[in-house]
Amino acid sequence: MKLILITSLLLTIANAMVISKRKNEIEIENKDSNEILATPTIGVPTKTKVKRAKTTEYHEFQNITIFEEGWTEWDQDWFESSWTVPEGEKVFDGVIKVELTNNAGFSLQSKTLQSQYGFLSFDYKLSANDGLTRLNFISFDEGDYVNQGNYIYTSNDYEHVVQEIKNHNKNTFISSIKRFAWQNYGNEKDFTLYLKNIVYRDIKIEIKKYNKAIPIIDNEVCNLSPHWTDISESQDRTSFEVVDGKCVMKITSSLENPALFELKNRKFTGGKLEIEVRSEVDGSILTWYALNSENFDIDEIENASYSMTNEYQSFDSEDFETEDEYNTLKIASVEGEVTYEVIKFNFYPITIDENIPLYDVTPLEEPDVILDSEGLHWQDASWGSTSCEFQTLSSAMECSFEGKQGSWPGFGFLTQNDYNGGTLLINMKVQNPDQNINILSFDRTEKYYNVNSFKATTEYAYYAIAIPSVETSPTYKFAIQEASQQDNTYYIRSIVYYPPNIPLPGEDEATTKKTTTKTKTTKTSQPTITEPVLPEKTEEENFEDLGYQGCPPSTKIAYADSTGIYGLAENNEWCAILEKNIDKCWSILYGYKCCSENATIDGAWGMESDGTKCGNPSTDACWANEIDSSYKCCTRNQSTKGIVLVDESGAWGVMDDNWCGII
Repeated sequence: MKLILITSLLLTIANAMVISKRKNEIEIENKDSNEILATPTIGVPTKTKVKRAKTTEYHEFQNITIFEEGWTEWDQDWFESSWTVPEGEKVFDGVIKVELTNNAGFSLQSKTLQSQYGFLSFDYKLSANDGLTRLNFISFDEGDYVNQGNYIYTSNDYEHVVQEIKNHNKNTFISSIKRFAWQNYGNEKDFTLYLKNIVYRDIKIEIKKYNKAIPIIDNEVCNLSPHWTDISESQDRTSFEVVDGKCVMKITSSLENPALFELKNRKFTGGKLEIEVRSEVDGSILTWYALNSENFDIDEIENASYSMTNEYQSFDSEDFETEDEYNTLKIASVEGEVTYEVIKFNFYPITIDENIPLYDVTPLEEPDVILDSEGLHWQDASWGSTSCEFQTLSSAMECSFEGKQGSWPGFGFLTQNDYNGGTLLINMKVQNPDQNINILSFDRTEKYYNVNSFKATTEYAYYAIAIPSVETSPTYKFAIQEASQQDNTYYIRSIVYYPPNIPLPGEDEATTKKTTTKTKTTKTSQPTITEPVLPEKTEEENFEDLGYQGCPPSTKIAYADSTGIYGLAENNEWCAILEKNIDKCWSILYGYKCCSENATIDGAWGMESDGTKCGNPSTDACWANEIDSSYKCCTRNQSTKGIVLVDESGAWGVMDDNWCGII
């Protein structure tokens, strides 16, 4: 059983290609124009400038059972909308059974579903069990089809799928999810499809334009927030003092000599200002602008003006959004020089970062060892006539491939991490030299890239393979593929992934040998993996760099993403929940301490003698099971995607293809 979160693309054949690589990389050429690569190259991945502006919050969810094993028909809200499928009964002995000719598709459509995001789970079986047959799964968006998954059927029993439903190519949500289809595509054969236990998990989403506010006043120390720099020409434009327990920022400005605040290390294409301010000059006008202090060819933009009184007033500006990039706020008085007193000063930017792709990459401080003398550390994802077994005596993975016409077997391996770019360093030899080997990389949409084609020798050698950067989806899987359609055996001692920030080891000692078809280093021993020396930061410092203070202990989780876990402090401001506070007990994540020995415990929860709710410290405690007996609990590490969503019940992950409550 596998959790499959992949989408498919149509396959095309491409000629052998020339790959040139940058520093720390090896140039590999294959100029035999008459030779066709066994596995097609799908596009040439490029990394472009990406603006990342909007954030998404996930709310309540609803499980919609479309068909359950044992039913005599599917749910009445759904009707068949198939193509090239014989009419007539489709449910036999409690399962859906459909004869699919080549390119035919069985489709179900809802009459009432209104959804933009969710997960569809189902069990399927195919009559063709040759290990080469694929089931194509698609959804629709206003009549247009959207590829969701393409699954190779490799067993004789039902396979379980949990498929994320979105537009994976564009990394966007679908405007209207209401129709799904299972298709026989690209197999050039007919087969019977068996389906059961089809459930759609509808997740409500809220897309927010702005990231969290970046305060300009640091109320704790009553000074300028560390996220901003005062770049005013005059140093007397701002001052701070505590008045009646409140931090007051005094801003003196005029059109000729304004106050300028530059956002550190970031730019924005829009945003809105939130300010609470007064002035001794009744009727004076405060105006704020956005400008780019690094590029004066970009015109500053005037945003809003406010009429002052000697009493504090709160103003929330109308938002602005442009194609230009800004990094500085300008505060000016329209008529003469005026001093303003500010007690609340926040900016909500629509931020951009040209180095951030449309997804989050798992940070690494050392190389990720995929295969070494202890065996394979990633999950095996091989296919076709591939037989791989780790040999303890030789400390190598031995992979045998049976050559068949039209078959491209591969030794695949996948991780739960998300990567972008980098290098694979492979130490291997082969039984039969002068046969093509392909190196493939796969992104999360299951779009794959033939990133290298070479020929290995009968002696162990190191091969450095550059992994392409992909704009829309992270890389999570690689494969070493026998591309000659002939029998061969690979002996692989080690595979190590080096992210772009970590150089390959021993570059000075390695001598690169180039030919027209292969690249080999003359080292005879495995290179030593060196660890980069990085400045260590505390949890608090890392979150402060992101603009958040640490939460008080026992703050309840409200949101989680790749940067961390967040809650709301007593002042209703976002704060970061620190690992050191929640690793003591699972219930701290939900705002409660673990029960003492004197507590009365009933299930996952208990009650202290003073009436305080507490969490059962037992490792068997599972709050999710008390909501629904079908739910289990899991740690964040056990969940294949960490914390997937947070709702009113708690934090949820995915384990063994099912939702699990985070403990």
